[in-house]
Amino acid sequence: MSVDGYQTQDVAYCAALCYTYGIEALTKVEIDGHLKIFHLDIASNDGEEYLKDWNSGQFNVTDLKTFMKMYSNITQILRDLTRTGESEWTPRWQIVPTRR
Repeated sequence: MSVDGYQTQDVAYCAALCYTYGIEALTKVEIDGHLKIFHLDIASNDGEEYLKDWNSGQFNVTDLKTFMKMYSNITQILRDLTRTGESEWTPRWQIVPTRR
């Protein structure tokens, strides 16, 4: 199965996907006025199947603390974008220098 990417406008559902795949799955956040688009590095088929579970109330969250951490991280990104006036966020991977 190839990972073709998935997008959602629902911050809570984005947090659920990050809960499932890890926060590393979130590759970009865009803000255009009131529209927020979350880009995730997951298979679109998986995103659609999980969405069915999410909408029917069958999406299982066994660790509420971790889910809320994901939600908090994502909403912090949104607050930072609003505060700075930027319209796009992408992860800034830190490269740790190796010792010689």
